[in-house]
Amino acid sequence: MKKLEKALLIVLVVCLAVCLVSCKKKTETYPNRAIELVIPFSEGGASDITARQFAVALEKELGVSITCVNKSSGGTVEGLEYAYAQGNDGYTLFWLTNSVPMKQAQNATKVKFTESFEPLFQVCADLTIIMVKSDSQFKTMQELVAYAKQHPGELLIAGTSPGGFDDYQVTNVCEELGIELTYVPYSGGSAVKAAVLGNEVDIYQDKIASCLSLIQSGDVRPLAVIAKEPVDSVPELKGVPTLRQLGADFDVGPWRGLSVRNDVDASILARLKEACQKAYDSAEFQEYLQKNYLNINKIIPQKDLKESIIAETASYVPFYESRGLIK
Repeated sequence: MKKLEKALLIVLVVCLAVCLVSCKKKTETYPNRAIELVIPFSEGGASDITARQFAVALEKELGVSITCVNKSSGGTVEGLEYAYAQGNDGYTLFWLTNSVPMKQAQNATKVKFTESFEPLFQVCADLTIIMVKSDSQFKTMQELVAYAKQHPGELLIAGTSPGGFDDYQVTNVCEELGIELTYVPYSGGSAVKAAVLGNEVDIYQDKIASCLSLIQSGDVRPLAVIAKEPVDSVPELKGVPTLRQLGADFDVGPWRGLSVRNDVDASILARLKEACQKAYDSAEFQEYLQKNYLNINKIIPQKDLKESIIAETASYVPFYESRGLIK
C-alpha cells in the first residue's frame, strides 16, 4: 500500500511539474499566434486609421500579425463588450479613446473599462483649436469672451454629437471662462465646416489635423488652443494662446490608446507594455504622428495612465448628470 501511495505521489509531482513547465513556456513564448485588435469605431475614421497604423508598428515588435476588427455599434459599447468576452489570454487588444470612459460614466455598458481593462499605452494626445471665420468681428479670444459675457447664449458654436466629447469641451470652456455659448450639434465634421463657412454659426472647434488647411487658406482664424502648452511649433498657431494662458483651468483634448483585459498574465502584460513603447518610438510611427500633428501634446506616461483614465471617467459624471443622461 505504501508503495502505491509513493507511486501516486511521484505521478502527482511529475504532473504538477509538467503543468508548471507548460504554463511557463506558454507565457515565455507569447505571442505565438495572431493577435486581434478590436477597434470600436467604423473603418476609415481618424481613430481607425491611427489604430491600424499603430498595429503595423506593434506587429514588428511582437513578431506576429495583428488583425484589426471593427465593432462600432453603441458608440464603443459593442467593441468593449466583445473584447472582454474574448478572454484574458492577451490575444485580444482593445483600442480606446475618450469615448470609452464617457460611456462608462453614463452607465451605458455592463463592462466597466476601469474595472476590467488595463491601459497599455496612450498612443497620441490630440489638441483642439477654437476658431472663428476670418471675417468675424472677433480678432482675439479675449474679445469673444468679453462679448459673450455681455450677450449670454447669443453666440453659436458648432460641434458634433450632443453629449459627446465636443459638447463636453464646450461646457468646460464656458464654465472656466464664465461665459454662455449655444452648442449646435451637426452630423459630422464636414457638416460643421459647412456651417461655419456658411455663417450658420459663430464659432468653430476642431482637431488640428482636420482644420489646419482652413487656417492656412485664410478661411478661419484661430483664437485659442485647448492644449497643455503653446503650439509654437506650428507656424499658423504661433502666438495663439492656450486656454490656461487665458485663465481657464482646462486642457483635456481627444486621445487614443491601447488596452488589454486586466486579468491577463503579468508576464504578458509586461511584454505588451514594452512592445507598445518600442512601437511608439519607432521611426515609422513617429513619422505618422508628425505628419498628422499628433505629436504636439505630450502623452501621459504608462505609469500614470490608469489613474488618469479613472479620474477622467469621474469628471464626466457631473457633465452627464446635468443633462439627465446617466442611465
